[in-house]
Order: sequence, then C-alpha cells, then structure tokens
Amino acid sequence: MTIWDVTGIKRKSEIYKPYYDELDVIIFVIDLFDEERLAFAQEELSLILDRDELSNVPLLIFANKQDIAKVKLDNIANRFQLENLTRPWKIQGTCATTGEGLNDGLEWIQQEINKIKKK
Repeated sequence: MTIWDVTGIKRKSEIYKPYYDELDVIIFVIDLFDEERLAFAQEELSLILDRDELSNVPLLIFANKQDIAKVKLDNIANRFQLENLTRPWKIQGTCATTGEGLNDGLEWIQQEINKIKKK
C-alpha cells in the first residue's frame, strides 16, 4: 500500500506521477470541522481527478470528524461536484478517534477492486 499525505502541499501533485499507473483506488480525506480548508481540498481533489491516467480509478472520500462537523455530510457530493464523475465514488463519514466508518469505507474499496479484477 502506498499512502501520500499531501496536506498543505499545493501544486506538488506532479511529483506523484510515477505512481499513478499502479493506483487501484484514491482515498481522499477531508475534515468536516475545518470548513475554511474545504475549498483547498476541493481544488486539490479536482487536480487529481483531472489526470487522464487516473480517469477510471475509484474514489473514496473519508469525510472525517463527522461527530463534530461544521459541514453536513450530505452537502459534500454537491460541493465537490461528484455527481459529474463517471468513475465509481463513495463518501464515507468517519470519526478517526473512534474508528467509526473506516471499515465501511475499506469494504467498499475491496468491492470496487474485486469488480475491476473480474473485468
């Protein structure tokens, strides 16, 4: 498993290009408590999703801190314009301190990877 933490690294996604060919899924974590950073998160996710080599890679958004959220989970799909995507995607509410929602998201990833392998 390769994991990148790109928090605060603006426009550095090019350094990850060598890894794009081997991606099975994109997991993108957003902080529902930090409403000010959602615009930055939306911009960064858009840059990732615009990559041609990632056009069919499933997307899981872990919407963290749902227990203390300032932004409603229901608004994320619209705000991030996910309804326009042709790839499989899911938003999973999570609480990292309790682990709530993490297994559900990882199970979805496994299902998506299994679908890809069957093709």
